[in-house]
Amino acid sequence: MTRHIFTSKYLASQVAGSCRIEGIRVSAREERTISDVIDGKVDAKALRRKLVAQFRASNAFQVVS
Repeated sequence: MTRHIFTSKYLASQVAGSCRIEGIRVSAREERTISDVIDGKVDAKALRRKLVAQFRASNAFQVVS
């Protein structure tokens, strides 16, 4: 049986492609970040916490009507 070894770049492109099918825009930079998470270069939990904090900060200044 043939065993396939997929690179993190390939896997990231597959994730990005699935997102695009769902209508989610994925930039080349975001695709590289996905690849870095797969490679273990970026801690996914820390990145998520950082992004949540950024969105909370940007939404804190919006007026809710």
